[in-house]
Amino acid sequence: MNTEQTTPTNTERTTRRGRPPVHLDWPEGNFTVTDVKGSSGLTLSNVSIQLKINKAVSEGALRAVGKVSTGMGRPRVTYRKASEAL
Repeated sequence: MNTEQTTPTNTERTTRRGRPPVHLDWPEGNFTVTDVKGSSGLTLSNVSIQLKINKAVSEGALRAVGKVSTGMGRPRVTYRKASEAL
């Protein structure tokens, strides 16, 4: 049987693991995911931008204001900052 007392090691981390979070600035007026992707200058996928938009909508920072329908494919949802008037 081991009778030695061991001291606990410091397991606190000063930095987080993984990719650092990316902050997006929302454009003025109505915008779609492709507008944000073009204006941000960051290498984010459409899905990553859509997840950030969905989170902002659920928090109340953005709201969906309409849909842009093209000839083929899914319609694109248009968003606007919640603080801006329609």
